[in-house]
Amino acid sequence: MCDRTRCAGSIVQVVELTGTIHDKLAERHLVPAEHVVDSGCASRAHIEQAQRVHGITLLGPSPTTAPSEAAPGFDKAAFGVRGPSTSR
Repeated sequence: MCDRTRCAGSIVQVVELTGTIHDKLAERHLVPAEHVVDSGCASRAHIEQAQRVHGITLLGPSPTTAPSEAAPGFDKAAFGVRGPSTSR
């Protein structure tokens, strides 16, 4: 992952950079109101820290929802392909 604040190789977990990214954005007076992240960056600690330190609302999958409790997704059958309409 690369952004304007830091480049991370595969060894560095993106989750470790969330706070650093927010700090660098704050130094430039570019703190967003909201930051959309994936599940690795949406822990309770990250959500609380982003709000407390920078006033950022961190948006991502709920850290309390286990995959078995999540709503079912779409499978292949949900996406059909239709040909040209034959009715006029």
